[in-house]
Amino acid sequence: MKASPNISLDREAFFAHHSAIYGSRAWPEGTLLGLTTQRGGPDKNERGPLKTLGFVSIKDADAAWAMLEPAAAHGHNTWLSVGGLNSEVSTRGGGGRGKKIDVVGLPALVADLDWQSAGALHAAGDKNPTTREVTAWVDSMPLRPTLAVHSGGGAHVWLRTSFLLDPMNDDEHADILARWKAWWVNLAETTGRSIDKAVLADVARILRPAGTWNSNQGKSVRITRVNNAEYSLAELQDAFPALATPEKRTKRPTSAVRTPSSHTTRETPVGMLKIGVRFAWAISATEFAERVWGTRRAAGDGLIFPRDDGSYASDANARVYGTEAGPEKLTIFGQRVLDVFGIDDSHSYTSWELLALLCLGADFSAAAKLLRSTEVDGSWDETLFEAVRKANKPETPSPTNEGAMIRLSQDGSRQNLNKGSPSRCRKMWG
Repeated sequence: MKASPNISLDREAFFAHHSAIYGSRAWPEGTLLGLTTQRGGPDKNERGPLKTLGFVSIKDADAAWAMLEPAAAHGHNTWLSVGGLNSEVSTRGGGGRGKKIDVVGLPALVADLDWQSAGALHAAGDKNPTTREVTAWVDSMPLRPTLAVHSGGGAHVWLRTSFLLDPMNDDEHADILARWKAWWVNLAETTGRSIDKAVLADVARILRPAGTWNSNQGKSVRITRVNNAEYSLAELQDAFPALATPEKRTKRPTSAVRTPSSHTTRETPVGMLKIGVRFAWAISATEFAERVWGTRRAAGDGLIFPRDDGSYASDANARVYGTEAGPEKLTIFGQRVLDVFGIDDSHSYTSWELLALLCLGADFSAAAKLLRSTEVDGSWDETLFEAVRKANKPETPSPTNEGAMIRLSQDGSRQNLNKGSPSRCRKMWG
């Protein structure tokens, strides 16, 4: 497809990028490359949501370019998944970037270094490095990068590994990812600059492919450095300093109700912490999901939410994570379930957040009142769960939206929160 006269695309640059990172290594059978797009422009408010372009065999550069080029030619932003994705991601709607659980391995360590736009006026406190500083940072790396890409608004640095990184299942690989992140964060802090810390250790990261177009900046995405360098685990361990060993925490008792800690979340107002955190420690996310939505346990730490008709898929669509630093959390990654709740990311929720955010429409006050009214000696029995189930199972569906969001009012009666808005929990009961 011929691009707009103002848009410059470079097929050869894309193929060089693909060859340097993806094409010249062995991948598990059926591994996919995820491709994502977004309507772009200088005004953030006019940009649309990220959308999945599709998935192609990770070694098929021709198929990837055939999918990316039309979107880029129309002036849209495009990205590719850093990691290879399993074949299930294309059938369960995990999105072009996939979720952590979809990633079969990372071919490289990556850094996304945003810089100050030349000639632009910045608000006070802008701490992004200059282009010269980013160049100096890259030059100071203990290992020569395999690939450096001018993203249009910064630099993407790729350090190819001789093995597939699997930080979700391999402690040594997780340690290397942590060392890589720490090295960059320390460099930025030493120079008084900002860096996108999330990218440095994000297993499900997407980055711009060389040869495409950054429509936000109106600039081409191009290669500035490329070679055939790749590094073994031992070389990475020698290059990036080991992290200080954290102090061992005393394990909490696994029996009886655990004591609330100072654990907080961005979503939880400070005034609601006392009852909410107590609830999160007393009732695990697993127990809450089982008693409210009827989830079933799957292999490992997986959970399966029921379908609309009450049946269950064979594979997990959620997972729980236990930590010593805070209460157990549940992450939903199945697209059908995400759609039911009206969420589009894989944020992790404690039982308190599941109640307040997903069941009671982010009404923390109502959630706290409900917990106080049903608490018995520091715990909660079937009275609470029955109230939650009733509050989220409308008896009279709206003719246009199938149901309205319902919550308990202060006196325990059911109250319509927003006529015309579908209940986030309703579909769990068919």
